[in-house]
Amino acid sequence: MYTVREYTPADRVGVLDAIIELQDYERTLEDDRLPGAAIAEKHLEYMLQQCVDKNGRIFVASTSGRVVGLVCVWAEEEFGEHYARPSKAGFISDLVVREGYRRGGMGRALLMMAEDFLRAQGVTLVHLGVLSRNVTAHSFYIAVGYREYEAVLVKNLVQDR
Repeated sequence: MYTVREYTPADRVGVLDAIIELQDYERTLEDDRLPGAAIAEKHLEYMLQQCVDKNGRIFVASTSGRVVGLVCVWAEEEFGEHYARPSKAGFISDLVVREGYRRGGMGRALLMMAEDFLRAQGVTLVHLGVLSRNVTAHSFYIAVGYREYEAVLVKNLVQDR
């Protein structure tokens, strides 16, 4: 059994471990990703600062005192003048469930906590990004009601001459 709750500084090491695991997994999908250990501290500081600046939150899932999942969420006040979207939209920057704890509803519980937090702030639209090659995550988001909206395409100009 697990508990989903708001992040506290005591969760730092567990959250760093989860960030490392996610980043290292994404490196198996895209070779331009840096090693998890190289970016974890900086990325956690970025998430925490976004939470301060944009009234966001990090929620963690824990079991037996160990952080085994997390979601980071905040509201975006400006979405740009090109969109007929609400002026306040939610953004999920990270959702991680550690290996060995997946497929038990934890990802869905974390996502629901993030969405409930956004709803309480009056947010009506939430967006997130997922690597195209992360088929498992992509399928999960579709299954819980997200839809494809925009694709980002890249081309390596050094390799593709």
